[in-house]
Amino acid sequence: MSDQTIGSTDCAPEYRHDLIRAMSKLLVAPLCSTHRDRRWCPLTLAMCAVLAAWDSSPTAVERFGAARRLVNRYRPRRRRALGATYQGFAKAMVRHGFALVRVMVGHLRRRMLELAGSHQKRRGLFAVAVDGTKIDAPRTISNEAGLGIAGKAGTHPQMLLTTMWHMGTGLPWCWRAGRADASERDHVRSMLPELPAGALVVADAFFTSFGLLRRMQCRGLLFLVRVGSNVRLLRRLGYVQEHRNTVYLWPNAQRSYPPLVLRLIRIKTERGAEVYLITNALEGQLSEQDATVFYRMRWGVEVFFRSLKQTLERRTMRSASPARALIELHWTMVGLMLLGLMTVRHLIAAGRDPLAVSVACALRAVRRSAASVTGRVGRLALRTALGRAVKDAYRRRCSKTARSWPHKKNDPPCGVPRITVATRAQRQSAQAVAGGSRPF
Repeated sequence: MSDQTIGSTDCAPEYRHDLIRAMSKLLVAPLCSTHRDRRWCPLTLAMCAVLAAWDSSPTAVERFGAARRLVNRYRPRRRRALGATYQGFAKAMVRHGFALVRVMVGHLRRRMLELAGSHQKRRGLFAVAVDGTKIDAPRTISNEAGLGIAGKAGTHPQMLLTTMWHMGTGLPWCWRAGRADASERDHVRSMLPELPAGALVVADAFFTSFGLLRRMQCRGLLFLVRVGSNVRLLRRLGYVQEHRNTVYLWPNAQRSYPPLVLRLIRIKTERGAEVYLITNALEGQLSEQDATVFYRMRWGVEVFFRSLKQTLERRTMRSASPARALIELHWTMVGLMLLGLMTVRHLIAAGRDPLAVSVACALRAVRRSAASVTGRVGRLALRTALGRAVKDAYRRRCSKTARSWPHKKNDPPCGVPRITVATRAQRQSAQAVAGGSRPF
């Protein structure tokens, strides 16, 4: 197969099926493909992968079969037949899928910014929430060896998924996936170059690391991170002109570097608990009221993980080998990103807040459209359904918290950070570092 472009004439004409047409408007782009495959061009490979990620069938073979039938039936021109077997599709995904994910994510991210408009920022800041979660894989010998087990003995092989969730649109901005014993902090370090300068990173207490926060500051990023009793902060170090909320993060092992000059912010949760946050943003960049809003919005990344695991039913991947499990997870994330983008574009056009999107309603709409035999039942049906895929607006009368759930994690609270006044020796060390020429 000669080199093709995703937006080539083989893939770009009008599609007869509403769902395939809606997908093509966001996937078709003048992006060059470098792979050669007799059965799969870039667009058909991407469409089958996304449709399989949306499908509700219990096995990977059934998901591929449903996706292939839809794409093969409604392709505009049939110059070459699509691959007929799941094994051939899976091999093509391992060969070309990872590179295609990078192309698709970059393209979808640009479309997201184009459609977002004023929703790119919240309270004047481009903000993302970051967190990680574990995704199970089948208990095969290759998965146990290649992915590892980070939980209790006898549990499933797992993959670590770390995601940066865009607070403006409610869509994933970027993510990393790896072995169960991979580091979330390393994942975050690798994603920092993909953020625009001046972006705000909001994270929970696990990401309170001098090295990570220093890397963010070096890249011109702002951060808002929760701190707990495992963190020691200093006051009255005399390194800069101090205010009442000025604190320093300066572990003993990092004394060769300048201390991080931070603001300590205390906020109250809806249940009345006190939360301690640190930030490198000035008062004029991030007020205490803004910090409260952003930290509460951080819960959106947890809701996103719930959509991935519960609504989309992808708590466990179905691939029996590590490479296939990882590519399946990546394309599941691409599927969620595309589903959200297809819905958000209609909400923004109708003047609604994109954070009001209901993933469950949008998923029902695309599954109903994919199940239609002719694809011509109500030409505006899919567009209308996606435009109405919003969360319920009623006021809840009681809590949704489960009464009793034995498997629920009950992590202890973070506690209060240890704040001490700097000693004379620490102040002298700070003055010595300030007089040196070592850069941040």
